[in-house]
Amino acid sequence: MCAAPGSLWSGSGGEMRLTVLASGSKGNAALVETPKTRFLIDAGLNCKSLVQRLNSIGVDEHSIDAILLSHEHSDHVCGAGVFSRRFRVPVYATQLTGECTVNSVGDFHQFVPLHNSTSFSLGDAGVEVFSVSHDAADPVGFRISSLQNRHLCYVTDTGIYTSLIKQYAIGCHTLVMESNHDEIMLMEGKYPWPLKQRVRSRTGHASNREASAFLQEVWWDGMQNVILSHLSAENNIPALAYHESKRALESMEASNTQLYGTRQHMVGSTIAV
Repeated sequence: MCAAPGSLWSGSGGEMRLTVLASGSKGNAALVETPKTRFLIDAGLNCKSLVQRLNSIGVDEHSIDAILLSHEHSDHVCGAGVFSRRFRVPVYATQLTGECTVNSVGDFHQFVPLHNSTSFSLGDAGVEVFSVSHDAADPVGFRISSLQNRHLCYVTDTGIYTSLIKQYAIGCHTLVMESNHDEIMLMEGKYPWPLKQRVRSRTGHASNREASAFLQEVWWDGMQNVILSHLSAENNIPALAYHESKRALESMEASNTQLYGTRQHMVGSTIAV
């Protein structure tokens, strides 16, 4: 399962890179590239927007080998059906996530069911699947590995950072983690009380403080990049999220770890994992 010859970047060995195409409550998608494989993690923008954002970084939509879905909420899957059918791209997800997603976006070109706590090969990348804590049918995170043992941990939409998530994050060179809200902004904001309770629950969304604490538990001196994802437009400010995790890194004297934010309406930097 590889893109057309000559269509990928000319990395060496088992290099890998990541570009967050969109992140937030209105749509989430990220591109992972290795020398022989390109795939999306989530497709929460409509097909036209996904194509535009891929093209903006020089990526042909026909070169995408797969879509991995973390869970079935619309801000992670709304473009998956059309993109899969139009460009004949297989979709990988747990059985429950796949069934729920098909109900909302239509059939896929091909569906490949995944199981928690398992691993598989996707071209020249290795993928491990693990459970996260969110109010979806069967939500998961991913640990992606290159041929040269560079590791990316991708966790978004989790109410708590469980010991299982920590297990998969430890030893990763790049960490994408949810830093959804500032707790004071959420509680003093305009959300109705039931929605505030949902966000703060164990199956809701992790706060800036919780992300910072998680980072302190899993950081190691080989962690080169930390990417804060799924920031709430209503209950967070990028500077607040950045400050919390930056303070955690400074407490560990992690001067060689780069900290990045993500945006809803802007493609992020392409990062070498």
